[in-house]
Parts: sequence; structure tokens; C-alpha cells
Amino acid sequence: MRGRSTGRTHLVETERGSGTVLSLAIVAIIALCLTLVGAATVAAVAKTKAQNAADFGALAAAGAVINGQDGCAAAADFAARAGARVSSCHLVDQGGVQDAVVQTKLGVRVMGVALEATGLARAGPADAG
Repeated sequence: MRGRSTGRTHLVETERGSGTVLSLAIVAIIALCLTLVGAATVAAVAKTKAQNAADFGALAAAGAVINGQDGCAAAADFAARAGARVSSCHLVDQGGVQDAVVQTKLGVRVMGVALEATGLARAGPADAG
């Protein structure tokens, strides 16, 4: 029995290193997944920052209008301090009461790709009815 060869040693020898290749493939897949999760996190944070800038910009605009100042200038000033820019701002007259509608944009780079997160908000006095 010792002298007989079953051929199994030949198969085992040709598969040497296949575990290394499999391990590298698994590590590459995990790295790709983590990169995608990181990119999604950066995009979500940018969206939140843009929305916050829009919310507070609209509140600043509404407050400025109540004090007789330029609401859109106040919104733009606040958005700039928040790292965003106002892409549109207008005051909506509703029966003598003005609401401020502010849309902001925030540029962010995700994996080398330039993206723009937007936020939209409206602020003004509460309805009496």
C-alpha cells in the first residue's frame, strides 16, 4: 500500500495558494463594502447639513422680515456661515403675513465625485386657524 499512488497528492499540490487568493478576494469585498458604507454616510451627513442650513436660514429670513429687514439676505448670511449656499429664496405673502421659503445647496465630494445635497424649508408665523 505504501508504494501505490492514488493521485490525490497531485491535486492537493496544484491547489496550493488557492486559500490566499480566496482570502484576498474576501478582504477586497469587505473593503468595497466599507467604502460604500462610508460614502453613504458622507452623503447622509451632507444632506442633514443642507437641510439644517435651510431650516435655520428660513427661520433667520422670517425673523428678519418681522424686524423689517431683508429676509433673503439674512438667509444667505446664515447659510454661508453653515457652509452652504442659498439657491433660491422667496417670500410668500399670505394675507399680509409673509412666509420665507429657502432652498440651500451644499457641495460634497464622495469617492472623488462631486455631489450636491439640497435642503428646502419654509418658516413664518403659525396659521391662526
